[in-house]
Amino acid sequence: MQPKVDELLASDRMSKAAKADLSGRLEQVDKHVKLLHQHVEKLVTLLSGSDEVNGGE
Repeated sequence: MQPKVDELLASDRMSKAAKADLSGRLEQVDKHVKLLHQHVEKLVTLLSGSDEVNGGE
């Protein structure tokens, strides 16, 4: 997906507003992916029976 996004952002096929919207949405997706990974890691920790659920928080 990233190569297509990079191609669109570098092209003149989209307005500046559309490019900004696309960039903002991609940032949100990245943020949510990172948060999802954190939740999955904590879930795995809980399911494995480890006592270190909050590990440094």
